[in-house]
Amino acid sequence: MAEIPISRVCSSGPCRLGALSSSDARRRARARSSWRTQHRPCARVARRTADLPRARRSVLAPSSRERTLPSGVLGGEPQSRPYLTDYPNREVAAKVTIHQLLTHTGGTGDIFGPDFDAHRTQLRTLADYVELYGKQGLEFEPGSRWAYSNYGFILLGRVIEKVSGQSYYDYVRQHIYGPAGMTRSGSLPENEPVPGRSIGYMKPPGQTAWLPNTLWLPYRGTSAGGGYSTVEDLARFAHALLSHKLLSPDSTKLLITGKVKARPGARYAYGFEDARDADGHGWVGHGGGAPGMNGDLRIYPKSGYVIAVLANIDPPAAQRISEYLDPRLPAEG
Repeated sequence: MAEIPISRVCSSGPCRLGALSSSDARRRARARSSWRTQHRPCARVARRTADLPRARRSVLAPSSRERTLPSGVLGGEPQSRPYLTDYPNREVAAKVTIHQLLTHTGGTGDIFGPDFDAHRTQLRTLADYVELYGKQGLEFEPGSRWAYSNYGFILLGRVIEKVSGQSYYDYVRQHIYGPAGMTRSGSLPENEPVPGRSIGYMKPPGQTAWLPNTLWLPYRGTSAGGGYSTVEDLARFAHALLSHKLLSPDSTKLLITGKVKARPGARYAYGFEDARDADGHGWVGHGGGAPGMNGDLRIYPKSGYVIAVLANIDPPAAQRISEYLDPRLPAEG
């Protein structure tokens, strides 16, 4: 297969989304002999965090005193019923809160490893993931530190399904893709045809030739990532978010405002990184990748600029473009 230049960036056909940070992608690739797809929620198209209260809720038993906002997946009335009544590990269910899952401080760990490799094509629903991983314990005391958790966002997807009564995919299609006008985004299974969906190309460690990543993909994307989109749809998402088509102004602020330190120069919000300074200059968004896929979305609320980059090759192809453009954007629109 011919060499694919770094400039091959998807701009019209749908590219798959993974959101492993580029440094993590390189580190994990070096550490593992097999390149399995490692999805993380990228560019925020794969899910919507609905109008969530500030109060912290356990996965199973939220307090009836906790406040909810008027709409969204948590409903309009105070919640006293459990979210995941049949969750296998009762300690995890009792300790971990929605806030901690959204900020990657719950200690719920990853999904990638031997179990994922052995069941990759059998994991077809979010419930399948919970059945496989639901008995695993916590990696650290919830709230004590930050560590990216793909499994935490699987659990959030299950909460959406339980509270809304819809599948995660139907909920996202109805409440995000539709209102935002995102007509070329989704998470259909890999064996279903999607017009223009790109093939990812990767270079396994020690090799110089580009190889398709199709044999390492999961059955379909999940609430932890792995969907597909276009840069036009990502721009539509950014516009819908900033114009409050998806959430109220207060809930949008709650969603994108950093809450815990994740890395130098950025705090982690609810599924967003917040890299703004004290005056509000800078961006919010998410980026990352996996073998054969890379994406980055940076939304600049103060200036109105949006950077959306997708690539169907290994990280850090997309980040290179974002990082080149970022310091060259005007501070004001």
